[in-house]
Amino acid sequence: MERIRTLGIYQPFASLMLHGKIEIRVRRINTKPPFPLGQYLIYSTKKRYSDGDLLPICGNEIRDNIFTVLKNDRTKDLDQTAIAICTLVDVRPLSKSEEDKAFVLFKGIITRLNKNTENSEQFIQYGLHFENIQPIEPFKWTHGKQGTGFVPETELSKIKFQN
Repeated sequence: MERIRTLGIYQPFASLMLHGKIEIRVRRINTKPPFPLGQYLIYSTKKRYSDGDLLPICGNEIRDNIFTVLKNDRTKDLDQTAIAICTLVDVRPLSKSEEDKAFVLFKGIITRLNKNTENSEQFIQYGLHFENIQPIEPFKWTHGKQGTGFVPETELSKIKFQN
């Protein structure tokens, strides 16, 4: 049996995965994010974004849309909780037309100063495209922070799909 990978995401973005969100990772140009295709358990991290944290990432319009989409979502207030199983089917640079599904502002090429070398480096947003998003009965997740890992065998029995 193939091991299930995990992906920890800050709220409210974790709950947005249940609504077809394209997850975003920012990487240096010409370096693809290290996300193998396959099955992932999505969980919300212990830390979440505040409303103020969302503004530079989303802007006002997308932030307001997030609150609208999640208005009746029962997972939106759950931190450090496993909430879904889904399949990563593609990892590719984000396009402007995908901004609404990503729930973040499209930034194109991002230039940042490397504090260690004082050289400028260029980055782009990559979209992680998931399909077969299945909500599960939420359960506490204490096996990681934002990022990836694997579901420990001791946790597999806790994954129960909702009807």
